[in-house]
Amino acid sequence: MPQTVHPHDLTLHLNELFENLTAFQSILENEAQLLKKHDLNSLVDLLPRKQTQSEQINNLVQQIESQFDLPSNLNELSKHIELQKFPQITQQNLIKIVEIAEACRNLNIRNGTTIQALDNINAQLTNLFTDNPATPVSLYNASGVKKHSSNSKASLGKA
Repeated sequence: MPQTVHPHDLTLHLNELFENLTAFQSILENEAQLLKKHDLNSLVDLLPRKQTQSEQINNLVQQIESQFDLPSNLNELSKHIELQKFPQITQQNLIKIVEIAEACRNLNIRNGTTIQALDNINAQLTNLFTDNPATPVSLYNASGVKKHSSNSKASLGKA
């Protein structure tokens, strides 16, 4: 039998979730700036904060799910029939939470894509300099014609 959901308790949990999501969004925005600046040391220092904040959000969502017998998926939660019984402020908070969670998701995806692209560039440059034939790199000659890197060992010059 589901527990009785107390609007005040749920509102407190939603407020805490909103604060945590706002902090997480700030971390993600900071991460994006560090990626643009190529500040790897600061980026590495930021990762534990990001991980901790993510874990706190997951724990809160799980608490809301178990304590209030509500879905943990925020989109499902915002459409849950039980929430129609809650005060307007609780419903508005949930809408803000869904919006900020979506913004965090998009930022996290964008940052992850940037990191993956930088990793691919680094791998290709490493392969180009070491002339690793496992992953050929497309280059352009002096006239602008596309050519693939050769499998033979290239020298960078005379010593």
